[in-house]
Amino acid sequence: METSDSGTHDHTSTNQPGSALFEECEMPPIDQYAKGGKGEGWFCVHPRCKQSPRQMYKSPSFVTKHARNHIQPVICPYCPVRAAQQADMKKHVCVWHPSLAALLGIPGQTLTCELCSISISNSREDNLIKHMENIHGIIRAKA
Repeated sequence: METSDSGTHDHTSTNQPGSALFEECEMPPIDQYAKGGKGEGWFCVHPRCKQSPRQMYKSPSFVTKHARNHIQPVICPYCPVRAAQQADMKKHVCVWHPSLAALLGIPGQTLTCELCSISISNSREDNLIKHMENIHGIIRAKA
């Protein structure tokens, strides 16, 4: 997730009523971020795409799903953060806006330290790893 720098897309909901928790700006026409056609496949031409060699997608819907990572249409109602998918925004809201998560009924993940039994609400696993390092001096080997 990152802050949008384009600001060129309409902030209108593209979802059916009740189908999404968070507002999404409209995706631009496919010819602005993809090239290709039936039989030859589709590939992303978004300026921030780092795929090399270019990934070929079988259908326009697959390249559109990929392009959501660049366009990030899901809008946080509390801050400038944008996300590719509704699930990504749910995770963001749980970590950074727990009161909103509770209001929307999004269950936050509670992590518990096995050594001191402290519970860390609405957190990510990397925060528990930092706790283990900072409080208990245990450094986990990187895979």
